[in-house]
Amino acid sequence: TGSDGTWEVVFEGPNFPPDGEYEVDVKVTGTDGETDLDGPTVIIDTTPPPVAITSGTTATGDIITDSEFDGGATITGTTEIGASVVLIAGGVSHVAEVDAQGNWSVTLTSSTFERGEYIENITVIATDSFNNSTTINDGIEIDTVSGVTINTTTIETDGIINAEERTDGVQITGTTDVGSSVLVEMNGYTRTAFVDSEGNWSVTFSAIEIPVGERNMTINATATDEVGNESNVSGEVRLDTWVRNFDITSQAGGTDGIVNAEEAMQGMIVTGTTEPGASVLVALDGVSRTASVDSNGNWTVSFSANEMPSGEQTVTLTASSTDLAGNTAVETRDVI
Repeated sequence: TGSDGTWEVVFEGPNFPPDGEYEVDVKVTGTDGETDLDGPTVIIDTTPPPVAITSGTTATGDIITDSEFDGGATITGTTEIGASVVLIAGGVSHVAEVDAQGNWSVTLTSSTFERGEYIENITVIATDSFNNSTTINDGIEIDTVSGVTINTTTIETDGIINAEERTDGVQITGTTDVGSSVLVEMNGYTRTAFVDSEGNWSVTFSAIEIPVGERNMTINATATDEVGNESNVSGEVRLDTWVRNFDITSQAGGTDGIVNAEEAMQGMIVTGTTEPGASVLVALDGVSRTASVDSNGNWTVSFSANEMPSGEQTVTLTASSTDLAGNTAVETRDVI
């Protein structure tokens, strides 16, 4: 007590009462005897409220995929009855709705996040009526992307399918996210690719699924990752399975098709056509000559008089042309 008659008592340490509701009783002892005072009722609550997250976060195993992204994210949990809950995401506080049983929920709009593949950290703070608070940290996992590529430039090593390469089928490769599945479509046929543990995929189309001719073929690949996100990519591969416009246009022996002695003394010029960029090799009676091919595919080759066969016989003139894709065509003519 003080000299002015005021008094106080402090409960602390091991003497501090546990949480509960208490009636205060005061006994004053003085020269006039003892006086009992009825004090106020005191409620002690120093325990922070419990708080838990039950759905919507990484801790509960939830992921926001591309198809769910526009709907935002709803996070739910539980706390002490009467407590308030605030969720902080991206530096912005969001007040939760808390029902009479202490169940709470917060809905974050899609504008809270950006598309991608990452975890948005969040903080949840529950505060009871006595201003005790509990803080927990968690995250919201965003996964709206999946990736897929096609290695078009390396199909059959040079990005071109020629006739020989077509015969044993064509393998197409690419990459995707680990754990994804990949469907590949080409020329109206769809195949499921094999995907290895590193995300490299491959698929093979058989010869009957690949047309012949010259054209660009579109390849479409669709990857679906482990959470259901899809991605698509298209590429082109060049199909070239023949030597276009290859022919021998000249005729040995003039108008009658027979090489006489006088004509043989002059040698022989052979001409023809092929596709631009192709090479031509002509063989006659064991002698081979590489033809000269102009930019339009017109070719010519000459055999000298001493390279001409003699006597009376029929000799086969063989011309072969190989285009830039590696296709080879052969034409033959009889030389009499």
